Amino acid sequence: MSVVTFLQDLIRIESLPKQESALAARVLIEYRKLGFDEAWKDHAGNVFGLVRGSEPGAGWMLLTHLDHVDVGDHVQWQHPPFAGMLEDGIVHGRGAVDIKGPLAAQTYTLFRILERKSRPKRNVILCVPAEEETGGEGIAFVTANLPVTTPQHEKLEIGACIVGEPSSNRVMLGHRGICRSTVSFHGRAHHASLALKDENPHYQLAQFLMRLYSLELPQHAILGSSSISPTVIRADTTSDNLSPNRIDLTIDWRTTSETGEDVRQILTKLIAGLHASFSSYDDWQGGAHGIKNPGFYTEPDQPDVLALQKTLLGFDPDALEPGVWNFATDGRYLHHAGIACIGFGPGNQDLAHTTKEHIYVGDLELHILVLEKFLLENVPSKTR
Repeated sequence: MSVVTFLQDLIRIESLPKQESALAARVLIEYRKLGFDEAWKDHAGNVFGLVRGSEPGAGWMLLTHLDHVDVGDHVQWQHPPFAGMLEDGIVHGRGAVDIKGPLAAQTYTLFRILERKSRPKRNVILCVPAEEETGGEGIAFVTANLPVTTPQHEKLEIGACIVGEPSSNRVMLGHRGICRSTVSFHGRAHHASLALKDENPHYQLAQFLMRLYSLELPQHAILGSSSISPTVIRADTTSDNLSPNRIDLTIDWRTTSETGEDVRQILTKLIAGLHASFSSYDDWQGGAHGIKNPGFYTEPDQPDVLALQKTLLGFDPDALEPGVWNFATDGRYLHHAGIACIGFGPGNQDLAHTTKEHIYVGDLELHILVLEKFLLENVPSKTR
């Protein structure tokens, strides 16, 4: 086995949210075969592996996840989504970058260390949660039950976490939060032939969208600009000749510094004078009509960030400065639990969730080289 053949095996096992058990079993087989000190699954279906460090103290967590999104129409894929095809140094398939490629790379980083009869400087815990793609139920269970505990009841202290989501092997500082709200527009159902504009909620929706189009949102020094995208529209009728009583619009709001109260004030301003209402939430809340989970960021001069960037530059002198992800990760839960998080993963994040998902073998190899050296030489700054 190699990192490539392991990745191919992972891709060939479909693992939608709540259907990860077969993949979890395959990952545990690999951890045990490669000689990890511990490998287990918890009550929420999350998988863990442990490689002990050469010295005591709080260790590193390497974070990926088990699940992937649906493939959609197979006809749209140039390469079969579950074949794990290797072609010209590229592995194709669903999960290649999000996130089975990073999972394979983290696994074989630790194998390379063990293969050389060495040890990372501190304990390394591989954490592979379930249900990341549907909001993070797996990692929520992990953080609610810290410290991580082995089946032999050993409590493992975590000093910092490296989130392995795809970043083209760029060090990442974090990402924006998710605020998903529903705005409802109210009217009165009537026969379309009457053309009662004042009672047709579509016109209220149109005014709202124009206001939203012109809205200026906060800027953040690290996370960049907040953004709002209207996504799904639902009406309470399916008849083509009937105007609806109500239209519900889902908006996907990527927050930087906005609190729940900020969101409510902005939405109140946007619907002023319209026959409209909205539902929204505070941090770590949600319901049938949305969620609000904060993002996170780590300062660029944080010692772990500087150490990882220095290690990366030793292998790639042209490496970019640390950046931020467009999408959300499970790292937000660990950050909220007081664990410093930085990002570093192989694969192009722009390919995640697409029908062209693939990863270069060279990306995997570079990731292993950098991460191996980093874990052999560094301890989490919180514990220095």
